[in-house]
Amino acid sequence: MTMHGVDISNYQRIVDYHKYDFYIIKASEGRTFKDPMLDRHYNAVKAAGKPCGFYHYARPENNGWKAEADHFLSLVGHHAHKAIFALDWEGNALRYNYAWALNWLNYVYQKTGVRPLFYCQGSALGRYPQIAKANFGLWVASYGVKAPQKGAWPAYALWQYSEKPMDMDVLNGDIKTWNAYAGIIGGGQSKPTPKPAPAPAKKSNTTIAAEVLAGKWGNGNDRKVRLAAAGYDYNAVQAEVNKKLGAAGQKKAAAKVCYTVRRGDTLSKIAAKYKTTWQKLQKLNGIRNANKIYVGQVIRVK
Repeated sequence: MTMHGVDISNYQRIVDYHKYDFYIIKASEGRTFKDPMLDRHYNAVKAAGKPCGFYHYARPENNGWKAEADHFLSLVGHHAHKAIFALDWEGNALRYNYAWALNWLNYVYQKTGVRPLFYCQGSALGRYPQIAKANFGLWVASYGVKAPQKGAWPAYALWQYSEKPMDMDVLNGDIKTWNAYAGIIGGGQSKPTPKPAPAPAKKSNTTIAAEVLAGKWGNGNDRKVRLAAAGYDYNAVQAEVNKKLGAAGQKKAAAKVCYTVRRGDTLSKIAAKYKTTWQKLQKLNGIRNANKIYVGQVIRVK
């Protein structure tokens, strides 16, 4: 048995709130955005007596998982055990590994006792077996197929099978299944005691610093975001990077001096500080465009 529903946001301002079996509403995005139609959609769905869910659109390229989870919970956390929760993992988020998403899911579970669903396109599911193993339900987007991909999941919870006339979804079950995913008391599942999956093992700052120097974590703000998403303290890691650079410099030659770019720096400013020219710094560091340097970039000045 199945139930048919839709997921909606501010892009759908005219909705028949009696037509479908359930409605999943966009609540938030990033760490500050509240969907402008959240309250209107929710009040209308509630008035129609329909099952309701809420989802958060992840922006790991801009923020840490905790800030985004707290923002989502500040808007809809009080609906725990009344509605399904979900993390929307698409777009730029697909460039990041599972750690950010798993931390978000675990955190919301710990705070509410409700396991959120994980929304992702079918073709990318192979990257996230850890989320399946952590027992977070799958909401898969897969169009034009008879059955969606499931990755490491034994079955899907929700399948978004079309985007016309809006995002169309089918629940792999009945109202008892819905209630179980929502953690509704007396609705097929008692309130669970949170048992979060273990977080991915973290490497030492020294190890991460070595990876930074090997170019594995990018430069500038991209490095900051990626380190934060993986649960690392950027400043602590950068301190280790600077230590390693200092030690390496002492071993190689006392005259070698490096500088880590800070906010507001330009190549000309750095050159003036070290009594040299920007042209020499550009040549010494192999910088193609002297007008483009990044916060966190390490530049040799002597």
